[in-house]
Amino acid sequence: MTRNCSATGGMRVRNFLITSRANFFTTRKPLRSSRRANICAGIRPSNRHTRASSWGEEGYWRAWLNENNEWIYPHLQVAQEWMTNLAQKYPKAPGLKARALRQAARELLLAQASDWPFILRAGTSPDYARRRVKDHLLRFIALHDQLTVTKVDEKWLREIESRDNLFPEVDWTYWK
Repeated sequence: MTRNCSATGGMRVRNFLITSRANFFTTRKPLRSSRRANICAGIRPSNRHTRASSWGEEGYWRAWLNENNEWIYPHLQVAQEWMTNLAQKYPKAPGLKARALRQAARELLLAQASDWPFILRAGTSPDYARRRVKDHLLRFIALHDQLTVTKVDEKWLREIESRDNLFPEVDWTYWK
């Protein structure tokens, strides 16, 4: 799927919004009741392997990974890698560059929020959830480009900082 988003990233957006679907987790059947009881009682399984589980539907991540939201994860993986590259390239950054790096970290965290895939699965407001994921990823891409290719647009940065300033002192070097 190609989107015309030249104002926020151009050709990089086309490459970033890949269409392949991928399953990053192997879905597992929920634990049998007796097995749950043993685990809750502190009895370890003999094979010493911890099985994945969650409070979500059917005992695993179906609410967060399913046919309605699996498209999100390849994009988040690429953004995660790009954020790691930024953190390695700029372990210490002054002023405007530091602000842009903090905002890139915020945009990535906001794109990764578990609310969006959950809303997509529930179908309560899927258009809103899709828009939020895409908006945060597109802003992240634009910040990445400004930090690596062009220069940071201070006016635009100020605008998005005022819109989404969760974790005002987030440490971008966490991604190193």
